[in-house]
Amino acid sequence: MQEQRLTTRLIAYWEKIKGEDYLPLYDKINPSVIEELWSNCLSLRADPSGVDTFAYTYVHCGQEITKAIGKDLRGQRMTTNMKFFPGAKIIKRIDEVAKQAQPTPLLDDGQFVNEKNQIIKYRACLLAFGSQKTITHVVVGVSWRAF
Repeated sequence: MQEQRLTTRLIAYWEKIKGEDYLPLYDKINPSVIEELWSNCLSLRADPSGVDTFAYTYVHCGQEITKAIGKDLRGQRMTTNMKFFPGAKIIKRIDEVAKQAQPTPLLDDGQFVNEKNQIIKYRACLLAFGSQKTITHVVVGVSWRAF
């Protein structure tokens, strides 16, 4: 029986493209292979912005995530020091992923109210990508329901 949970399937794909490497390269992501998952993903570029801090730029916002949040986040920039930032609840633990000594998938769940005043309950996994021991991107896979 094939696994149905989005987070489990996305982590399996991450582990497959990672292989024996410390981190999988972001360029190894093939959206056509994970098409049904990719529409439920956010991708953020991680740029060092000081000692042990990062600024993030949304580079991918899947159609399903756009529906949940209420807008497309591509091109928007944020840091976790900002009071409010797009997708705040979903990516609140992004710095934990970016600063891990040994990158491992991070699971999270919670809820937020979107721009349409709907309560969104979600389950997410945050996955680090990069080159050698430098994190360049974080991909966040999200399954969600509106109430």
